[in-house]
Amino acid sequence: MKLLSRLFLGLVAVSAAAASVRAQDFPAARVTMVVAFSAGGPVDVVARVLADRLAQRWGVPVTVENRTGAGGNIAAAIVAKAAPDGYTVLLTATGVAINQSLSASPGFAIADLIPVLVPTLSTTTLAINPDNPARTLAEFITAHKSGGFTFGTAGIGSAAHITAEYLFKTLAGIEAIHTPFPGAPQAGTALLGNHIDLISSLPRTRFR
Repeated sequence: MKLLSRLFLGLVAVSAAAASVRAQDFPAARVTMVVAFSAGGPVDVVARVLADRLAQRWGVPVTVENRTGAGGNIAAAIVAKAAPDGYTVLLTATGVAINQSLSASPGFAIADLIPVLVPTLSTTTLAINPDNPARTLAEFITAHKSGGFTFGTAGIGSAAHITAEYLFKTLAGIEAIHTPFPGAPQAGTALLGNHIDLISSLPRTRFR
């Protein structure tokens, strides 16, 4: 399947109240990086590379903690409500902003977080089971034009979700039924088991 629009994959943010932490005093203890998606997925991979590099640079442990659910809202709310000392940071994706308009009660406000780094860019990729006879996006759309299909993503409000919804429902006019998963690995497993017809994910990543 063809690659689609380039999007921000990672966004590192801290509690807005942490702005008062003096840079020369930081860090003096373990830093926890709360990741909004499941272990093994694109965001998690970025988190573990980044955590390792930061630990080497700072000389203190940087722990990755996966807190999945609600398209990243759960992780964002945890960091927004954390102690304002800069030792709890969030690594998420564009859904952190998208969900502000999709969810009536996301559990946090964008103003509760301060972005400090956009470490990577990624492209949305559509994938199907190898047993599927379609070999191009056009062939897949033609085959499902009348009957519709199911697709999986790493959660409601994720960039991969919005991209697929717009492509298939708005542009192609197909009945595409979304199935959200805690992360890309779970969506991929469902695809390989033929439980869904397609996944929309962000596996191609480039560090900035």
